[in-house]
Amino acid sequence: MGAKLYNLLHMLNLKPDSLFHTLLKCKLDYHQSEVAKYMQSTDQQQKVRETALFLAELYMQLRGDDDARIQLIAVNIVYSLSQLLAFETAENVRCICQTLKLAGYDLSADCPQDMQQIIAALQTIEAMFPGKYAMAASVLALQENNWGRKISNALGGDDDAVNKPPEPPRLSDEPVFYGPDGRELTAEETDFLAAEDDATGSDGDDSDEGDNELDLDPEMDEETERAYKDFLKQGKKAAKKS
Repeated sequence: MGAKLYNLLHMLNLKPDSLFHTLLKCKLDYHQSEVAKYMQSTDQQQKVRETALFLAELYMQLRGDDDARIQLIAVNIVYSLSQLLAFETAENVRCICQTLKLAGYDLSADCPQDMQQIIAALQTIEAMFPGKYAMAASVLALQENNWGRKISNALGGDDDAVNKPPEPPRLSDEPVFYGPDGRELTAEETDFLAAEDDATGSDGDDSDEGDNELDLDPEMDEETERAYKDFLKQGKKAAKKS
């Protein structure tokens, strides 16, 4: 909610010299200067964890702005994560993993070198203490899978392609479905699930049948629950078309 409020204030005045953005920059600069001091105390480290998660949420809310504000937030996030890695505790590793699950893909684009160091540090921790931090293994697997983004390997093919650097992988608009084991479903498996839906007569368009079978968070508000159900319906329709 705090990140949404910040985004609302941002939308009220998009000028880079607005009072809100000036205050945000001052706050970010101050936080970065204080992080090292906070990390000296176990109690104060909570401030770094909470701020990192908040900034990650704000960072994702403001995505799409082509200006230095997004980069400044990204820099603050990866700096905080690097400091948390220097003091390895279960709480710190958990915070790092939560932040990367939320914003790892975008941070890798905005701060590639810092992210490489963070991922390398997580890999070292996982290698030294296999299974000690379950979320670390999960995040590393997600990162190896391009943060869950599906990639098309098709490249342009003009005559000068040999002399050009390879184009970055393009993201596909097709939905990606995963099974209970976390692996991507094949086209055959997706078709099978779609056929099962047709056989049982479920159509996700005008009916809410089956909603009672969803494992929803009891603390989820109505707006989030409705959005989640719409997401599932869209996934089913996409599976039927594929």
